[in-house]
Amino acid sequence: LDANGDGAVDSAELGALFKSLGESVPAYKIREYVSKADTNKSGKIEMEEFLILFAKHQVDTGKDMTRQLAKQLQGAAVIQHRGAMEGAVHSYSEPEKRAFAQWINETFKNDPSMTHYLPIDLENEQLFQRVKDGVLLI
Repeated sequence: LDANGDGAVDSAELGALFKSLGESVPAYKIREYVSKADTNKSGKIEMEEFLILFAKHQVDTGKDMTRQLAKQLQGAAVIQHRGAMEGAVHSYSEPEKRAFAQWINETFKNDPSMTHYLPIDLENEQLFQRVKDGVLLI
């Protein structure tokens, strides 16, 4: 997915990535995506930014490629496990956790009923504490 191995994708790599996922996205749209999704202004899209971008793209186009993307990314991410009540174990990758926390922060930042939950720190396990009561689970 990351042609030059720097841990992020530039416009050219993003276009190729979308193409590999069966999406035909014009160059102007790729530039627009990079401009909007590049939250740290590095000129490239990191994994967390891509996951949010791709989720928005799916919504915009009405397509659901989540399972296909998950299969392709499965070997690319370190999967962590977290125990839960009743002995259940949940698997997640660090980029997935960060992307979900970032999405929650962005989606609910102006919601006055969520002020005591937000922002969620992307660098630690705070997400799990904040979703414990089920209010933030979507």
